[in-house]
Amino acid sequence: MDLFSKRSLLSIALAVRQSISVDKATQVRSKPRTAMIRVILDLMDKHPDRIRLQSVDKVIGRIIEEFQEVVYDNLPQYCTH
Repeated sequence: MDLFSKRSLLSIALAVRQSISVDKATQVRSKPRTAMIRVILDLMDKHPDRIRLQSVDKVIGRIIEEFQEVVYDNLPQYCTH
């Protein structure tokens, strides 16, 4: 599975929230260990700190499951009082 394809990235981003765009460095794969996707967040909601990824290993035919950390850049503080 190509996790850096735009389709895969936008699908993964849905686990966090509605996506807006995929960052240019991610699109051209200039940072092969990092993917950045802009999403719309409601600051009143809880945000996952990791998401579960599943794929099928075509050699053994089993589902492979792993967790991926989610990092939020420039997340503003929000006061609820």
